[in-house]
Amino acid sequence: MTLLLSGVIILGIAISFINISYQKDIYQGVIYETKDNYFLLNSGGERLYVYAKKHEHEIGDIVNIKGDKQKLNFTVLESDFDFTDYLNRKGVFHSFNVKEIKTSFANPIRIKSLQEKFLNKFNETEQSIIGAILFSKGEDSALRTTLDNLHLTRFLTATGLYIIGFAALLNYLLKIFLKDKTSEAISTLVVLIYSAFTFPRLAIIRVAAFQVLKWINKYLMNKKFTYLEMLSLLGTIFLLVDRYLARQDSFILGFSIPLVTYLIRDVCPENKLKSSLVKTFSIYL
Repeated sequence: MTLLLSGVIILGIAISFINISYQKDIYQGVIYETKDNYFLLNSGGERLYVYAKKHEHEIGDIVNIKGDKQKLNFTVLESDFDFTDYLNRKGVFHSFNVKEIKTSFANPIRIKSLQEKFLNKFNETEQSIIGAILFSKGEDSALRTTLDNLHLTRFLTATGLYIIGFAALLNYLLKIFLKDKTSEAISTLVVLIYSAFTFPRLAIIRVAAFQVLKWINKYLMNKKFTYLEMLSLLGTIFLLVDRYLARQDSFILGFSIPLVTYLIRDVCPENKLKSSLVKTFSIYL
């Protein structure tokens, strides 16, 4: 089963390099990702970058846009962030200069406004760091720049280590008062709710989905599947939903780190397992 799922993953990676492009007068699509000054639109399978300064659009909104489509072409300075490459890895190859935009359907759940209300409780520096880690926001500050230079925010957001650690700590505390089944169910539910508020953060979705899968396998299926099979199955499902995930850091790090940890922890002899690094990353399992 693992070999079959691995084959599907390899096929998904290959398909991710196929580009879909249309030429239309009016594009109708659903917004699947939003940032402060732009949003990403899926129109018939084609993904478009749409610049919109201080917009109020939310994920799930359906819009009709009229304008001109062109290939992405963002200027990159030496040692600067390559935004074009970043979007290409997400399957976005064209930008859209909007002349007219109409909203056909507005998602009634406005997650973006809830995030802003939460962040407004902190000062500017705290907003930058908390927003970057919890909600993947990109405000600038001296502290955020320092963390970016150390690649800490990128690593934390790509791997989801902070939410894994939180779930493990919460589960540990709950087990003091509750049965294992109940405590693990509660910690899993908390992660699921958080994933809804941070959608579409892949790292959080991966952690939440794997928490659910582990709970079902342990308590409803009597551990029918091994850890490696569950990891392969989850990776396959993710690639079937979005083939471009295979080119993103959050997918590569999120699945490779627990896989390597599993191989080291369960394949190597126990007396060789003395590395603090392995013990740290064992929290994935």
